[in-house]
Amino acid sequence: MCPYLMEGDNLDPWIQFFKTILDMPAPADIAGKTEDQYEIEKTDKSIFWKIKGISAKLTYRIFVKYGNPTIVEDKAHIKTFSNNFSLKYNIPLLESHLQTLFATKSGYVGSKALNFGIKFISNSTKLSNTMEKLKPFVENILYDTVVPTLYITQRDITGFTNDPIEYIRNQYDFTETLFQPRNQIQDLLCYLCKYSSQKKKKNSKKAPKPDYLHAFLAYAVSNLDQYNAKIQTGEGADWRIKEALMYAIGTIRDEIASQKELKAQMEQML
Repeated sequence: MCPYLMEGDNLDPWIQFFKTILDMPAPADIAGKTEDQYEIEKTDKSIFWKIKGISAKLTYRIFVKYGNPTIVEDKAHIKTFSNNFSLKYNIPLLESHLQTLFATKSGYVGSKALNFGIKFISNSTKLSNTMEKLKPFVENILYDTVVPTLYITQRDITGFTNDPIEYIRNQYDFTETLFQPRNQIQDLLCYLCKYSSQKKKKNSKKAPKPDYLHAFLAYAVSNLDQYNAKIQTGEGADWRIKEALMYAIGTIRDEIASQKELKAQMEQML
């Protein structure tokens, strides 16, 4: 950050400019949901989603660097700027990124804008002021956004069908997965499922109970039971739901394993 932007309200016009872009609704012709890979790639390259992605990236990086006053460089002017940034911009920017995330429920969101939106929200779980803002939306994020983002896509199916070895290699290739929302959503899931509003008691070896882990697992098991019931009755169900839920449970396996009773219950139910 250049010294000029750290003075007074000089950053305000830029933040407002970025927020205007982030909050701007997508034109109808590039906002519709689709699983056609050609259409997805074409839409992702549109100038609208490119600009949205740049704004999401810049606001995320500024937030990570200056949004938490406790980790910035120990210089008076930087501390002052960080404190002001945290108070003035953390919540408004979080609101814009939440709006981007929730837009996935009804339409298409550019991969870069969504990727950095998820990263912004993940880092917001680490700060008290932003986490308080997030709490009313956590269930919405977990059930209506995280799980659908983990769905296998048509691109995944085509890639696995054509070359399963190359497909699996790509899943572990950092350069291939760096900007994929599916990978970022796993981090968000972990952060939310390990979050606890209770502080660890002094001289206690036991970690406080997570606020959202048990509820998420109950949701996952309930939906897996519904899926199995539909299959058994011949009603039919979307296999991607089961795959996404199992993937989610695998993602938070360390959190499950850290609690002996919960681990035993999950092993029995699954």
